[in-house]
Amino acid sequence: MTAAEFRQALAGFGLSGRQFARLFNVDERTVRRWKAGELDVSRWVPVVVDLLAHCPIGVRDHFIVGRLGLDELWRIGSEGGE
Repeated sequence: MTAAEFRQALAGFGLSGRQFARLFNVDERTVRRWKAGELDVSRWVPVVVDLLAHCPIGVRDHFIVGRLGLDELWRIGSEGGE
């Protein structure tokens, strides 16, 4: 994923770089560098972007859930599978 594609994805989801960083627990400086093309976008980002694009709930909902933190989210998910 290029920097331009990453910026376009963020805009398409209505997410700021700060929101993306918080949602996926990434340093904001890293996201700024991805957006500026100063650092290659990590390989997991296009996968996440594709999943978000095809997910039945909105990105804003993901952002709210993301505030729980990944550890809490995994805990809740694992309890549901038992």
